[in-house]
Amino acid sequence: MLNKTNNKLLFVENRQKTIFWEELAIELLKQDYEVYWIVQNHNLEPKVGKVYKISYPSHRDKIENNYDSEIFDYISSTDRMINYFGYNNCHYGHYYKCISNIISDIKPDYIIGESTLFHEIISIAIAKSKNITYLNPVSIAYPPNKFSFFKGGSIDTLGLSGDVLDLTQCSDLIKDISTKAIIPSYIKKAIVANGERNVIDTFSYKLKTLIPYLLGERYNTPSPVKKILKNKQTNRIQKKWDKLCSERKTFSEVEKTILYPLQLQPEANLDVYGNSFRDQTKIVYEISRQLPENWSLLVKPNPKSKYEMSSELFELIKSTKNITPIGPSLTMSEIFSDIDIVITVTGTIAQECFFSDKPLGFFGPSVIEAFLPKSKLRIYSDIKSLISKVESGSYQFSSKNEKIELVKLLANTSYTGLISDPFHDPDCISNENIKRVSQHFLNLFETLENK
Repeated sequence: MLNKTNNKLLFVENRQKTIFWEELAIELLKQDYEVYWIVQNHNLEPKVGKVYKISYPSHRDKIENNYDSEIFDYISSTDRMINYFGYNNCHYGHYYKCISNIISDIKPDYIIGESTLFHEIISIAIAKSKNITYLNPVSIAYPPNKFSFFKGGSIDTLGLSGDVLDLTQCSDLIKDISTKAIIPSYIKKAIVANGERNVIDTFSYKLKTLIPYLLGERYNTPSPVKKILKNKQTNRIQKKWDKLCSERKTFSEVEKTILYPLQLQPEANLDVYGNSFRDQTKIVYEISRQLPENWSLLVKPNPKSKYEMSSELFELIKSTKNITPIGPSLTMSEIFSDIDIVITVTGTIAQECFFSDKPLGFFGPSVIEAFLPKSKLRIYSDIKSLISKVESGSYQFSSKNEKIELVKLLANTSYTGLISDPFHDPDCISNENIKRVSQHFLNLFETLENK
């Protein structure tokens, strides 16, 4: 084991995910690491380590906002409270100052957290400015039941697990992905087995998220009234969507098709990693503008569907002849073989297309970019070039060796274990999982220190 001279770990609170962080911290404390916390939500104060609880800003704090507007503009573009509930960023200056002071005081070796909430994005920016590694462990789609250590608010991975697949294992995994014999965990979790009620829809869970708001946390927790109204609006749009699907021609009646699967919002996968292309209504509009006369754009809802189902998106699809909505009852497996091209920002479907030899265009960062750089869409007019390549038969697919190389890369940059919170996946805080994940952290720390 590494002989540590500096061994300070700073965790960043993230709602119920903090319960998982705390169990992980307890295990790491056994290895003589010092544990510290940045807590924005006062109702989620951990019981181990030293806690820095940031005071909720006063009116004076909100008007004394003289920090880098460029950083704040970016953080605002990732902030679900601003994007979906109409709040502002007047509190950013207060939190930036407090978090910067905390990090300067602790001088942590590593900061551990998500890249979802505004105070986490602030922490990432400050960590970068101070050259401190911000570790964001994230569950990945393939191979299943694994996670990678993302660096800050990017998809750049840190560390190698040493998991090596032989050719037979590679071939089997490629086949399972291309035939959809395995399904990403985020889709599985979207399907509630045997009609059971999802835990996040229960009264007890809603009460746990409401209490912080009542006690003063108004920066990551929306007004319950705004939340209810927003959810009702989303439900109305979903019902209108279903009705429109029954009135429009089906995708099988269209000659040539591009599929755009909507990505869940709010979620870091799009709002942070694919931030430059986070406006999905604009993407749908721009794709439709690039289509030749004999092509149609199919728009498929996300399995979980949330605020990406906006009234602006619905009205665009309703009023545009070359856009066809796909009903929620149709699965990706049922329509995938009939699609000519798939376009996404940062969706897992990019990997599925890569392994299935399905023509693809992607806007955001992707692990497949090194293998299919010509499928990267940098501006919307690139879509015309993509269509032209498919029509002429000149689209470049990945080779067998490239598929094997990517599978090996995914395996070796990921680790076995569950990264979640106990409300979405109770197994994440099992003794077995915590020990496994903590050992991966320890191995990574040792690797990074020995560089």
